[in-house]
Amino acid sequence: MKYSRSCMIIALLFGLLVSMVCSSNVQAAPRNRTSQEMKDVADPIMDNILDGVKLENYMDYSKDFDKALKVLGSRTKFFQVSRYLKQTMGNYMSREYMGSLNKDNLVVVLWKATFDKSQDDVLIKLFLTKQNSRYVVTGLRFQ
Repeated sequence: MKYSRSCMIIALLFGLLVSMVCSSNVQAAPRNRTSQEMKDVADPIMDNILDGVKLENYMDYSKDFDKALKVLGSRTKFFQVSRYLKQTMGNYMSREYMGSLNKDNLVVVLWKATFDKSQDDVLIKLFLTKQNSRYVVTGLRFQ
């Protein structure tokens, strides 16, 4: 009896998950996009983010974020991150596009960047998902 109830609950949850995914605005990232095409998509987005950090402008920084990331990356969190980046790495100097990776409905775009306070290269990972025919940022990491 417990086993059949557990199976029914699992089936119900799976059904709900499938219906949410199928009705979502998230689209699979097209695998036929060349690396240059992904660079052309991602460069202006990365420019907005880096300009936002430089000018401490949350609107530029978060302009291309999806809704969930805007909640996680609140204005208060942005100022903390911006100050931390400036204190530890300094000001952004330049970046070199390294390529992109496709994983399910996610595209990870990679750059090697230089900052004026860091002797080391900094790896920037930008996580993009296509929603409503445009790419939005679902994650960002400086390493």
